[in-house]
Amino acid sequence: MTINPLIMNSDVSYEVIKINEKKILVRRFSGSVKLDDIIFSFKFIIEQNLLEGVSGVITDFINSNIEFSFADLREIANRIKSNPKLKGLKYAVVVDPPQKVVFPLMVGNQNPDLGVKPFSSEESAINWILE
Repeated sequence: MTINPLIMNSDVSYEVIKINEKKILVRRFSGSVKLDDIIFSFKFIIEQNLLEGVSGVITDFINSNIEFSFADLREIANRIKSNPKLKGLKYAVVVDPPQKVVFPLMVGNQNPDLGVKPFSSEESAINWILE
């Protein structure tokens, strides 16, 4: 595994890690995070060419307070879909336990055709899939 030097930008740090020939951009937020912070972060990673050869982006919100609305989440999704440099990547979101339910609910409610739903146990998830 190779780690490129950490880039700090305000309350966000950026790191590119390489595992088995695949590169992943990790961005770690701290403090309060709003829509403008996410938009600025996407602009920054594009301007700094941090996405070159990257397979996916991990966004870590563990040390932050997420202040998104449903409309904000929709705006973020639309910006990703409409930008060729952002579209097609895998996006993993690391959140605190109470927020783990909120994100799948938001995505499921906004995109019912995706079949996204939160569960508290693996057994419940398996049963739902098998219905």
